[in-house]
Amino acid sequence: MEFVLLILLSTLYAFAFLSGIFGKRRPALYMIYVALVLHAGLLIFRSVSAGHPPVSGIYEALILLSWLMLLKFCFLQKGSSALAVHVQRAGVLLAVLAALLLPQEFRTAALPEPALGNFWMYVHFPAYLFAAVTLFSALVLSAIRLFRKAENFPHASRMERDVRLAALFLWIAVFTEAAGARLSGGNYGSGDLSQLWSVITLMILSLYFFTRSPGWRALVLFLGFLSMLFAGIGAEHFLGV
Repeated sequence: MEFVLLILLSTLYAFAFLSGIFGKRRPALYMIYVALVLHAGLLIFRSVSAGHPPVSGIYEALILLSWLMLLKFCFLQKGSSALAVHVQRAGVLLAVLAALLLPQEFRTAALPEPALGNFWMYVHFPAYLFAAVTLFSALVLSAIRLFRKAENFPHASRMERDVRLAALFLWIAVFTEAAGARLSGGNYGSGDLSQLWSVITLMILSLYFFTRSPGWRALVLFLGFLSMLFAGIGAEHFLGV
């Protein structure tokens, strides 16, 4: 059932992306809204079949990330740059395709790690992914501003709001991860490398508000996004002992 839903979603997202590219805005929106409902159904089905919310493993991360991206772009980003919309729809499509193409062993439902089995970690996972979504949105707008060399960029306030949202949700992710670690392991996870790297990411993002240069701001957002990816995927793997 999940595989069928993923194929339907990939088809809808592909047609919505192509419709937007060729200027068919209304059909693209209809397909996006239908896909939003189907995608929510996929998450509910996964939660029921797995016995827990989709908060463990790369497959569940991809299907939840793509839905959060879609949710943000549908309801929190109206009137955005057309180019940004195309890039973001492509991002949703790529995330769903990546989930679809994962080997079966990655898509098999498994029990989450003990640290994930409490309420705080069920908040941490979506908060971290939503921070990544808003930071990606700000990065796209910053790149557009940089390459167009626009002094009066019409989406500057939206870009700054996205950076603030990314920082807010990343703080929520850090605190809820610490609370979850305290509940399951008896400490606040002071030795957890992904948690430490999330704090480093927040320090990088803080530099955004100390510069006005579009080039430096784009660089800060790019480094912040790479740091978020490293915190979520690579910190334990590359720095773990």
